[in-house]
Amino acid sequence: MSYTTFHPTKYLHDGKNVSIKAKNFVMAMNAPVRSRTYIMAHGYYRTYHIATTIPQTEAPEYIILRSTDILSFSASITPHPNPNLKYLIIAGGRHKTGHIDVEDYELHFSKLKKWVFENFPTANTEPEYSWSGQVVDSNDHLAFIGREKPDTNIFVITGDCGSGLNYGIIGAKILSDQITGNNNTWENIYDVARKPKSQLFDQDIEKVHLEELIAKSRERRDYSTDIEDLPPCTGVIISKDRTQYGMPL
Repeated sequence: MSYTTFHPTKYLHDGKNVSIKAKNFVMAMNAPVRSRTYIMAHGYYRTYHIATTIPQTEAPEYIILRSTDILSFSASITPHPNPNLKYLIIAGGRHKTGHIDVEDYELHFSKLKKWVFENFPTANTEPEYSWSGQVVDSNDHLAFIGREKPDTNIFVITGDCGSGLNYGIIGAKILSDQITGNNNTWENIYDVARKPKSQLFDQDIEKVHLEELIAKSRERRDYSTDIEDLPPCTGVIISKDRTQYGMPL
């Protein structure tokens, strides 16, 4: 098994008065920088992951998806440097971003570990890695792919719904066809101009959560000078050189 590591800093150089020109520009990101429209067309969720080891002979040759409850566990296998082992990666515990207290952060990892050791008793009892990340879902669970506006050379891929590899491939095909002037039967499905119903006020419980977040932001507004001082599962206004970066609700 061979591994390839990409080091973007190898291709970056400092310089002054440098400009880059391109005939076509693609924004493949969670929040395209030129428009706020996509922010309201997305739902933002935090999900949790652990990576532990399992004997190579015990590793399942499939991906497990369980969505019968709010935790929606998934399990997958990836290579390990030790040929006798495999990494077992478990994800789950998804919730709306900002809708838990910092004290509940570790609880999500505990639930993942419990699920692992109930279903994979030969797995290592202590994960080697644990992390969380934000997943961006579009409101109709389809990515936005295509021209930002008609007759422009600016293109968008966003709202990947946790399926970035799939939509990366689909997006590359749609955008390459649009750039070269070829017809693509999928472009209307993922049209960036569509307006799906917002998830923000989709349910009464979401309204309650939003009201709680606004109330908390008004009660306490912390300011920090260094992002490294920011504990997990928290947010602050960064104040540097008397300039505030980020705004409270």
